[in-house]
Amino acid sequence: MRAHRHSQRFSGSFIRGLIAEGVEPPPIIFRPEVYRVIVKWWRVYGYPFVNKKYLELKERELEVDVPPMEVPLRR
Repeated sequence: MRAHRHSQRFSGSFIRGLIAEGVEPPPIIFRPEVYRVIVKWWRVYGYPFVNKKYLELKERELEVDVPPMEVPLRR
């Protein structure tokens, strides 16, 4: 009979707290190679779950073409 593994979910706030405090969780909770990538993203982009590809995608999605606004001159 195969053992059933239960995964635990951790909130982003919990993970951000670990990173902010410089605490590296044990490998059974968080794989070290994944944790290192998240810490790198935090240092480079200011947020642990963001990378360059994500930022570029969001920037493209948020762009809006707005025609120049004409402002009437007051006399």
